[in-house]
Amino acid sequence: MAIESKMRRPSFPSFDRGDGSSKRRIWMIILFIFILIVIGIGAWIFLLEKGIEEKNIFTGDTSSESQYQAVFLDNGQVYFGHIVYKNEDFYRLSNVYYLQFRQNPQSGDSNSVSDSDFSLIKLGNEIHAPKDYMDINKEHILFMEDLKDDSKITQAIAAYLQKKDRE
Repeated sequence: MAIESKMRRPSFPSFDRGDGSSKRRIWMIILFIFILIVIGIGAWIFLLEKGIEEKNIFTGDTSSESQYQAVFLDNGQVYFGHIVYKNEDFYRLSNVYYLQFRQNPQSGDSNSVSDSDFSLIKLGNEIHAPKDYMDINKEHILFMEDLKDDSKITQAIAAYLQKKDRE
């Protein structure tokens, strides 16, 4: 009889007391795990939007004096600024400048282009007054380059910023 009673007993302890407390405990564990997942997703979204958005993805610098990048688009336009990551489909370019071509009406010769035929324009000075950032679809970016500190574009940006500080 002693051997028979040991054989009928399960080898692991039973949590079922017959009053539904084991089901309640399982649901509490599931609810706790669900709450942890929701909190984790919320924290991830918050950090993605706030923490990465203002950080230069190339240099890791958050200051405005970090290295500038050139973004070449498939429509032929080139923008200069600081590239910051926004989400998986778009890059955000902040502190944006672009080149505007000025054709000399007197010469009419479009084949001879000199450096003086281009002017560097600060985004935000247009008539519609956009904010000083752009969200660019990744599919339209051909390539991106870091600008050297001694490039003509970087020097023109520095001159613009010095002029702006004096005003």
